[in-house]
Amino acid sequence: EILLLTGLGMRSFLNLNSVLHTRDPKRKRRAVLLALTGVILTLFVFAYVGAYIYALCSFGLEKLALPWLFLLTSLLLFAVGLFRTAGVLFAPKGFVILCSLPLREGTVALSRLLCCYLEDLLLSLAVLLPGIAVYGWLLHPGAGLYLRFLLCALLTPLLPLSASALFSTLIKRL
Repeated sequence: EILLLTGLGMRSFLNLNSVLHTRDPKRKRRAVLLALTGVILTLFVFAYVGAYIYALCSFGLEKLALPWLFLLTSLLLFAVGLFRTAGVLFAPKGFVILCSLPLREGTVALSRLLCCYLEDLLLSLAVLLPGIAVYGWLLHPGAGLYLRFLLCALLTPLLPLSASALFSTLIKRL
């Protein structure tokens, strides 16, 4: 049940489901332009992160490069999560529809949190991968660093997601 709900939730990621199934050419054109803008912004993020890690390594601060990269990623995820998490977790329209089905509320909440985690993981990988690529290209670290990076990359979205969900819940309750 959780995987099915998560799959359906991820279909709504970036409004992908409605764009794929619309017959309105204006909406499809707008979605293509938005996707093109997203690709351009992603390339800018890649260039910025790569240049940032290159500059830190060039100044002899390679020990600070990866911690700063993970810190910046966490701050970005927290900022994005503050605006997005309340809308995803407390979407009343979707919750009413899902609660009419024979599903437990915990299953629905867990699938929504899992969707948030997967979206944050994609965003964090978009920031972390260019940084680790430049770091690896400059310093040629061993395989152990890449395994630790993979573990940290999988865990990085958890703390910002938890904090933003907590703040969103507090703000929603007040």
